[in-house]
Amino acid sequence: MKQLKKIAVECKNIGLSYDGGKTEVLKDINLRIEPGEFFALLGPSGSGKSTLLRLIAGFNQHQRGELLVDGRDITGVPPHARNIGMVFQSYALWPHMTIWDNVAFGLVERRVDKATIRQKVGAALELVSLSQYANRRPNQLSGGQQQRVALARTIVIEPQVLLLDEPLSNLDKKLPAACCAGAHHRDRTAGAAARRTAVEPGQEAARANAAGAPLIATQAWHYHGVCHA
Repeated sequence: MKQLKKIAVECKNIGLSYDGGKTEVLKDINLRIEPGEFFALLGPSGSGKSTLLRLIAGFNQHQRGELLVDGRDITGVPPHARNIGMVFQSYALWPHMTIWDNVAFGLVERRVDKATIRQKVGAALELVSLSQYANRRPNQLSGGQQQRVALARTIVIEPQVLLLDEPLSNLDKKLPAACCAGAHHRDRTAGAAARRTAVEPGQEAARANAAGAPLIATQAWHYHGVCHA
């Protein structure tokens, strides 16, 4: 695996609202995620965790503030040009493709050579313990297994920033910590700054703790600060 440049992600006075400013979703968000850091967001439903992740990925657009990646303001940069990977709460798998082809999709689109695709997809499936299911289709897997496919599909492209929106909630009890630890090790090795969002504070905080993640608590995104677990 190639050595990626370690980068930081920083939000400066980020504000996002809907309905012409009537509905404020993110208010004055200020945080910095250090290069190579595994980071967790904690907060109740509706506090803006997923919205912030989608904003960093480029699927939401803020009206105020700066979003810096590696010191560069990427406001207005389209999602495909950010080299940021995101695992969504919904798996968003291609139903007509095999598990192997789902995971390989991003590499094929990037015109990576076949030998490299075989190596990277094989390693990603091994990381999430799905090597034996490579020839199955998504509807032949459980919900937890589909979540692992979505995780493998994202990490295989080696994004410089990895955003995880509650991707481990449906996994077997013994698997989330293993996947977190494996992904954490992978990101430390590759130099990616990894983000982990926790939608259910109690359960997800325990998993983030198991992976050694700093935690940030949110309450309708009035910033409270970083809590080191």
